[in-house]
Amino acid sequence: MHVIYARVSTEEQAKTGYGINSQLEACRSKFSEMGLFVGKEYIDDGYSGEFIDRPEMDKLRNDLYSGLVGKNDYICVYDPDRLARNLTHILLIADDIERAGAKLTFVTGDYDVSPEGKLFFSIRGAIAAFEKAKIRERTTRGKRTKAMEGKIVQNSQPYGFDWDIEKSLYTINEPEGEVVALIYSLCVNNKLGIYRITDELRKRNLLNKENKPFSASHINDILKKPMYCGEYHQFYLSCKQIGQRKVKTTKAPLEKHVLIDIPPIVSREIWEQAQQQLAVNQSISKRNTQHNYLLQGILYCPLCNRKLTATVCHGKRKNSDDVLYFYYFCISESNANYKRQRCGNRRIQADYLDSQVWDTLKLIASGQTDISNYIKNDNSKDYSNEILQMNTQKEALLQRKIGIVQWFKDGMIDNPTATKQINDLNKEIANIDLSLSHLSIIHNKNKPAEIPINDILQATTFEQKRSIMLQFSYKIFVVKTEDQFEFWFER
Repeated sequence: MHVIYARVSTEEQAKTGYGINSQLEACRSKFSEMGLFVGKEYIDDGYSGEFIDRPEMDKLRNDLYSGLVGKNDYICVYDPDRLARNLTHILLIADDIERAGAKLTFVTGDYDVSPEGKLFFSIRGAIAAFEKAKIRERTTRGKRTKAMEGKIVQNSQPYGFDWDIEKSLYTINEPEGEVVALIYSLCVNNKLGIYRITDELRKRNLLNKENKPFSASHINDILKKPMYCGEYHQFYLSCKQIGQRKVKTTKAPLEKHVLIDIPPIVSREIWEQAQQQLAVNQSISKRNTQHNYLLQGILYCPLCNRKLTATVCHGKRKNSDDVLYFYYFCISESNANYKRQRCGNRRIQADYLDSQVWDTLKLIASGQTDISNYIKNDNSKDYSNEILQMNTQKEALLQRKIGIVQWFKDGMIDNPTATKQINDLNKEIANIDLSLSHLSIIHNKNKPAEIPINDILQATTFEQKRSIMLQFSYKIFVVKTEDQFEFWFER
């Protein structure tokens, strides 16, 4: 049974219009010239030749193994690169055909089993692999060149922005920008988490670009992407195709990022505050907690500096319901993974500690005692000058980047030189941003804490008290030895 194999990838169809029909017609004509009839056609439409796992190629190889396509049968392919783009794969398929006793023929040239024919075939396969790599390199280089010119390579249609097709840049969509600003305000000012923000937007009948309610993942993206404070990172993800339908995505090194300045919807300060609040929300999430713990997620063990965990213990009763006991404890006390690192801090009854801390805050708010009596290790420092110096350094680097881009546009430096200098500057800027982020967190924590006196004195419900505790500017440390416990505040 004489057969035809044809393949074209989606990319090739889109770029060159190089289709299946033209291959089939050419192969049929080849068989007609040879006086042979086509028994079966194997067609992989929309599959890359980089990988050998293709549906119709698998069927052809199985038919070769089973003998359905066998001795003296011809397999016609338009060109070796239709078999595969990888030389190893081409030779593997050719070996399968040879073992079955079948004969491989091409429209674009003859292939025989002589050493010369095999050499020619190998050279064609190597050229196909080289062309694939060259196309990919040129495509990537073209995109990077466009990005270095201050343009956005691809419009991902982010919420809050419109696309300026002439300049290849984003502009702020004012109505959507107001919603983005609202989302940040709900997070930073109202301390709401992702799901509560989602519910709030639905209550206000606010919809996304597809006129559908916002999802939690969409809100999470809006709050975490630095593009909303004016920094659009291109090439921050590295995608590698590992199969016909499988792509592995990893974060690219910072020096590979290409940063584009776009109009900010919120300030950098607001964006960083949102990142801090998201981290706080994650650490204090109640998840499946069935009891109201006032200090959950904000208590620390001074012996090992770990956060204390809230838990419930069941007291068994023979003739009545179980009694529930609620505690804060250090995880090293009971977790086998910390067998050699147990700190010795004992369990503390949650309701009792909650009331003690809250009563102390009421005394402080009413002026009956001073918070300094409960503060330890107040080693606060003002980092304003360091932050100012770093911002000045960053601004200078950004100006150098603008200058390099202009030199490249004016033809004063070539592409490789510009790319290297831009990458070096991006790495320096990324390091400064990381240091700024850490220093800003420390600086904000070291600011003199303001005790919300009126809020503390007027709070009556658990929700009101919990909200105050989540905004408390100090860490709360507690330790228990024997029957005595002590708590204090630290910056």
